[in-house]
Amino acid sequence: MAMSGHAASLFASKCFSTIAYKQWAGPIGFGTQINLVGGLEEITAVIQNMQIMEEEYEWLYDPTYAYQVDAEIYPLIQRSHHTAPAIYNPETKMWRCYRHQLVGAYVFGDPEVLKPHFTTLKMAG
Repeated sequence: MAMSGHAASLFASKCFSTIAYKQWAGPIGFGTQINLVGGLEEITAVIQNMQIMEEEYEWLYDPTYAYQVDAEIYPLIQRSHHTAPAIYNPETKMWRCYRHQLVGAYVFGDPEVLKPHFTTLKMAG
């Protein structure tokens, strides 16, 4: 669910000055957010539809996405792929590395127009 918060922040920073955002946010400063889950292929299909429909959307990337690899694999990773210094844990013999990673997307628009495009996705949580 952390990525949902990141997506909402990205959306708000990008669309804050638009009339549609202000209508969505209303007097309390935020509107309804629905979190859906799907695989990369499913989400890509939705985003492609949003491009055709000219709806507001954006891919969400985490610039310091953490992942672990064992000490034997770590030397094989090109240093240019790291976005922050890796941390070695001698007890587990694992490296905690960081990379730029696609983690999701947001879509903004009229729920009745968008709803048919989300049939392959499931509600989060």
